[in-house]
Amino acid sequence: MGVFQNHLMGAAAAAAGASTSFYDYQIEQSCRFENASNSSLERATAFSAITTFTFSTWVKRGGIGEDYKFFFQCKSNQGMGFADTNAITILNGSSHALGSALFRDASAWMHVVLKVTSGTGQLYVNNDTLHTNTSMSLQGGDGTAIQVGNYGDTNGFSGYLAETILIDGSALNPTSFAENHNGVWRPIDPSGLTFGTQGFWLKYENSGDLGNDSSGNNNDYTAANLAADHQVLDSPTS
Repeated sequence: MGVFQNHLMGAAAAAAGASTSFYDYQIEQSCRFENASNSSLERATAFSAITTFTFSTWVKRGGIGEDYKFFFQCKSNQGMGFADTNAITILNGSSHALGSALFRDASAWMHVVLKVTSGTGQLYVNNDTLHTNTSMSLQGGDGTAIQVGNYGDTNGFSGYLAETILIDGSALNPTSFAENHNGVWRPIDPSGLTFGTQGFWLKYENSGDLGNDSSGNNNDYTAANLAADHQVLDSPTS
């Protein structure tokens, strides 16, 4: 299924009044991040480099054409976000991997997965395979915190994230988190996944504790410049 096709089908499903009958698994809310206020969720716990992991999240853009705004930092100088061209970049510390697909729709939710296998990162959007980068890893305490919604406290993302998941030690395909249903890429229940030692599952369901980890690991993330009103009732299934 094409990325842009999914956007159109998703909009059509919403217009038709898609509900629990269409979305078997519901995501109730998301978290709104703001570059202007440098908002983020972060965890500073130190751990050695992990070269096989998976990061999955649903993303809705707030700003279009901004210069390199990241929604995930996996270690110092490495992460994933939007370039000023509106492509999604995966940065390995020395070089950006930029594909030809552009994402200019600020009304559409998209599912983004970074699958890293033995250091090689593969990017997927709505189950479409995009581009790769090498020499990527996940590491805490290497000079900066693991961050969601920001990158080194300087290149933060403006927009919304929902159902944000990190899997430590396994390289999973997007089908572990979502599925194609009647032409629409929709989320599925991730509760049966093995998250690994450093893994987390951020549902953003507690407005007073937006970084609460629901994976069972208790790898909670600390909120910076986020308040209760940053929890919003907008999600890929609403």
